Amino acid sequence: MAESPAKALCRILDSPWVHLGPACFDALSAKLVERAGFDYCFTSGSISPVGYVCCETMTVLYHDPKTRNGSGFSISAARLGLPDVGLISFGEMMDQGRQIIQVVSIPIIANGDNGYENAINVKRTIRDAIRAGYAGIFLEDQVSPKACGHTCGRKVVPRDEAVMRIKAAIDARKESGSDIVIIARIDSR
Repeated sequence: MAESPAKALCRILDSPWVHLGPACFDALSAKLVERAGFDYCFTSGSISPVGYVCCETMTVLYHDPKTRNGSGFSISAARLGLPDVGLISFGEMMDQGRQIIQVVSIPIIANGDNGYENAINVKRTIRDAIRAGYAGIFLEDQVSPKACGHTCGRKVVPRDEAVMRIKAAIDARKESGSDIVIIARIDSR
Protein backbone atom coordinates (compact mmCIF):
# COMPACT_ATOMS: atom_id res chain seq x y z
CA MET A 1 0.00 0.00 0.00
CA ALA A 2 1.28 3.48 -0.88
CA GLU A 3 2.28 5.90 1.84
CA SER A 4 -0.40 8.52 2.57
CA PRO A 5 0.47 12.15 1.78
CA ALA A 6 0.32 12.95 5.52
CA LYS A 7 2.67 10.08 6.40
CA ALA A 8 5.07 11.25 3.67
CA LEU A 9 4.99 14.78 5.14
CA CYS A 10 5.58 13.46 8.67
CA ARG A 11 8.48 11.31 7.45
CA ILE A 12 10.06 14.43 5.92
CA LEU A 13 9.43 16.51 9.05
CA ASP A 14 10.75 13.77 11.34
CA SER A 15 14.14 14.02 9.67
CA PRO A 16 16.65 16.44 11.25
CA TRP A 17 16.88 20.17 10.60
CA VAL A 18 14.53 22.77 9.24
CA HIS A 19 12.79 22.03 5.97
CA LEU A 20 12.28 24.58 3.21
CA GLY A 21 8.93 24.41 1.46
CA PRO A 22 8.10 27.00 -1.20
CA ALA A 23 4.52 28.01 -1.88
CA CYS A 24 2.68 27.15 -5.06
CA PHE A 25 -0.48 28.58 -6.56
CA ASP A 26 -1.35 26.32 -9.48
CA ALA A 27 -0.41 23.00 -11.08
CA LEU A 28 2.50 24.46 -13.04
CA SER A 29 4.07 26.21 -10.04
CA ALA A 30 3.72 22.99 -8.01
CA LYS A 31 5.46 21.02 -10.77
CA LEU A 32 8.27 23.58 -10.81
CA VAL A 33 8.66 23.29 -7.02
CA GLU A 34 8.83 19.50 -7.30
CA ARG A 35 11.23 19.61 -10.26
CA ALA A 36 13.49 21.98 -8.29
CA GLY A 37 13.90 19.19 -5.74
CA PHE A 38 11.80 20.38 -2.81
CA ASP A 39 10.24 17.69 -0.61
CA TYR A 40 6.88 19.43 -0.07
CA CYS A 41 5.15 22.76 -0.65
CA PHE A 42 2.36 24.99 0.60
CA THR A 43 -0.58 26.43 -1.27
CA SER A 44 -0.72 30.15 -0.72
CA GLY A 45 -3.63 32.53 -0.66
CA SER A 46 -1.60 35.68 -1.10
CA ILE A 47 1.93 36.67 -2.07
CA SER A 48 3.61 33.34 -1.80
CA PRO A 49 5.97 33.02 1.14
CA VAL A 50 8.78 30.58 1.39
CA GLY A 51 7.75 28.47 4.35
CA TYR A 52 9.94 26.62 6.77
CA VAL A 53 8.73 23.88 9.04
CA CYS A 54 10.96 23.04 11.98
CA CYS A 55 10.58 19.33 12.65
CA GLU A 56 11.52 19.55 16.31
CA THR A 57 8.84 22.10 17.24
CA MET A 58 6.47 21.67 14.24
CA THR A 59 6.61 25.45 13.97
CA VAL A 60 5.87 27.11 10.65
CA LEU A 61 8.12 30.08 9.98
CA TYR A 62 8.19 32.53 7.08
CA HIS A 63 10.71 34.91 5.58
CA ASP A 64 10.15 38.60 6.25
CA PRO A 65 7.17 39.36 4.01
CA LYS A 66 8.72 42.68 2.98
CA THR A 67 11.24 40.69 0.94
CA ARG A 68 8.44 39.09 -1.07
CA ASN A 69 10.42 35.87 -1.32
CA GLY A 70 8.51 32.97 -2.76
CA SER A 71 6.97 31.61 -5.89
CA GLY A 72 5.30 34.79 -7.10
CA PHE A 73 1.57 35.36 -7.34
CA SER A 74 -0.70 33.06 -5.44
CA ILE A 75 -4.07 31.40 -5.68
CA SER A 76 -6.12 34.53 -5.03
CA ALA A 77 -3.98 36.60 -7.38
CA ALA A 78 -3.77 33.87 -10.03
CA ARG A 79 -7.48 33.03 -10.05
CA LEU A 80 -9.06 36.38 -9.28
CA GLY A 81 -6.36 38.99 -9.80
CA LEU A 82 -7.13 40.12 -6.25
CA PRO A 83 -5.31 40.07 -2.89
CA ASP A 84 -5.98 37.47 -0.20
CA VAL A 85 -8.59 39.36 1.80
CA GLY A 86 -11.27 36.69 2.02
CA LEU A 87 -12.62 37.16 -1.52
CA ILE A 88 -11.60 33.76 -2.84
CA SER A 89 -14.12 31.10 -1.91
CA PHE A 90 -13.68 27.81 -0.13
CA GLY A 91 -14.67 25.99 -3.31
CA GLU A 92 -12.12 27.87 -5.42
CA MET A 93 -9.33 27.06 -2.95
CA MET A 94 -10.27 23.36 -2.88
CA ASP A 95 -10.58 23.20 -6.67
CA GLN A 96 -7.14 24.74 -7.10
CA GLY A 97 -5.74 22.31 -4.54
CA ARG A 98 -7.15 19.27 -6.36
CA GLN A 99 -5.53 20.45 -9.59
CA ILE A 100 -2.18 20.90 -7.82
CA ILE A 101 -2.29 17.54 -6.02
CA GLN A 102 -3.11 15.63 -9.23
CA VAL A 103 0.14 16.65 -10.96
CA VAL A 104 2.80 16.20 -8.26
CA SER A 105 4.01 13.41 -6.01
CA ILE A 106 5.28 15.62 -3.15
CA PRO A 107 3.08 16.34 -0.12
CA ILE A 108 1.07 19.58 -0.34
CA ILE A 109 0.01 21.64 2.70
CA ALA A 110 -3.27 23.52 2.20
CA ASN A 111 -3.98 27.10 3.08
CA GLY A 112 -7.15 26.61 5.12
CA ASP A 113 -7.54 30.35 5.76
CA ASN A 114 -9.49 30.76 9.00
CA GLY A 115 -11.42 27.56 8.39
CA TYR A 116 -14.14 29.73 6.89
CA GLU A 117 -15.27 30.95 10.29
CA ASN A 118 -17.07 28.62 12.71
CA ALA A 119 -16.54 25.03 13.90
CA ILE A 120 -19.00 23.56 11.38
CA ASN A 121 -17.17 25.20 8.48
CA VAL A 122 -13.77 24.21 9.91
CA LYS A 123 -14.92 20.57 9.91
CA ARG A 124 -16.13 20.89 6.34
CA THR A 125 -12.83 22.48 5.33
CA ILE A 126 -10.88 19.59 6.86
CA ARG A 127 -13.10 16.91 5.30
CA ASP A 128 -12.75 18.47 1.84
CA ALA A 129 -8.98 18.91 2.26
CA ILE A 130 -8.76 15.20 3.11
CA ARG A 131 -10.85 14.26 0.07
CA ALA A 132 -8.65 16.48 -2.13
CA GLY A 133 -5.56 14.58 -0.96
CA TYR A 134 -3.73 17.24 1.02
CA ALA A 135 -0.96 16.08 3.36
CA GLY A 136 -1.59 18.90 5.80
CA ILE A 137 -3.55 22.08 6.31
CA PHE A 138 -2.91 25.25 8.24
CA LEU A 139 -5.67 27.25 9.89
CA GLU A 140 -5.38 30.91 10.88
CA ASP A 141 -6.66 32.65 13.98
CA GLN A 142 -7.99 35.68 12.08
CA VAL A 143 -11.49 37.15 12.15
CA SER A 144 -13.68 37.42 9.06
CA PRO A 145 -13.26 39.13 6.77
CA LYS A 146 -9.59 38.21 6.96
CA ALA A 147 -6.53 40.07 5.77
CA CYS A 148 -3.39 38.88 3.99
CA GLY A 149 -1.02 37.31 6.52
CA HIS A 150 1.71 39.79 5.65
CA THR A 151 -0.35 42.97 6.10
CA CYS A 152 -0.46 45.24 9.12
CA GLY A 153 -3.57 45.56 11.25
CA ARG A 154 -4.71 41.95 11.13
CA LYS A 155 -7.38 41.16 13.69
CA VAL A 156 -7.55 37.83 15.46
CA VAL A 157 -10.28 35.92 17.24
CA PRO A 158 -10.11 35.38 21.01
CA ARG A 159 -7.85 32.52 22.09
CA ASP A 160 -10.74 30.21 23.03
CA GLU A 161 -12.22 30.57 19.55
CA ALA A 162 -8.85 29.85 17.90
CA VAL A 163 -8.48 26.74 20.08
CA MET A 164 -12.05 25.72 19.19
CA ARG A 165 -11.13 25.85 15.47
CA ILE A 166 -8.17 23.53 16.00
CA LYS A 167 -10.25 21.15 18.14
CA ALA A 168 -12.93 21.08 15.41
CA ALA A 169 -10.22 20.29 12.84
CA ILE A 170 -8.90 17.44 14.99
CA ASP A 171 -12.44 16.12 15.47
CA ALA A 172 -13.01 16.14 11.69
CA ARG A 173 -9.72 14.32 11.17
CA LYS A 174 -10.69 11.66 13.73
CA GLU A 175 -14.21 11.30 12.32
CA SER A 176 -12.80 10.71 8.83
CA GLY A 177 -10.10 8.28 9.98
CA SER A 178 -7.49 10.48 8.30
CA ASP A 179 -3.95 11.34 9.33
CA ILE A 180 -3.85 14.83 7.75
CA VAL A 181 -1.40 17.12 9.56
CA ILE A 182 -3.14 20.11 11.18
CA ILE A 183 -1.05 23.26 11.67
CA ALA A 184 -2.18 26.30 13.65
CA ARG A 185 -0.94 29.44 11.89
CA ILE A 186 -0.97 32.15 14.52
CA ASP A 187 -1.24 35.85 13.72
CA SER A 188 -1.76 36.90 17.33
CA ARG A 189 1.21 38.52 19.03
